[in-house]
Amino acid sequence: MFTLRKLGHALVLGLAFTAIDPSLIAFAKPKVPAKEVIEVTLSGRKNPKTALGNSVAKLLQKSQKLAEEDKFAEALVVLEEALGKAKTPYEIAKTNQIKASYLYNSEKYDDALVAARAAVAANGLDNIEHLQSKFFVAQLLTQSEKYEEAIKAFDDYASDAPKVKGAD
Repeated sequence: MFTLRKLGHALVLGLAFTAIDPSLIAFAKPKVPAKEVIEVTLSGRKNPKTALGNSVAKLLQKSQKLAEEDKFAEALVVLEEALGKAKTPYEIAKTNQIKASYLYNSEKYDDALVAARAAVAANGLDNIEHLQSKFFVAQLLTQSEKYEEAIKAFDDYASDAPKVKGAD
């Protein structure tokens, strides 16, 4: 369980920080196609502009380093500072998305749900991350045994997400 949690954490951090600082992965030359882009969701949501200001980006990088050392409490303090400086919907959404991940890895599931919902509500992530955050909200609701809310959240996700290629 602990190993799976660490693996999940690493995957979420990798995805989150790819959008923050491409130099973090510049040494790796992927042999797979570029990240799929969903320009418009089924509900008509278009990809917003996704750029981080310098001060928020530095704080998110600092929180990543702390999280890599399993210092989630300290990383969360840094994320709160980042939220205080966040000005754009993307900065707010990205910071809350990362915060939700750290809270989940700290087994603070109710707080993770609040942060994940805030990431979705900020409406600043690109469509793929936005849909992933909606799905994460639904998963957290299921885990918390809030089944009626979870069904609504899954329905919201499914009504917005394009059909996955190869899922026939």
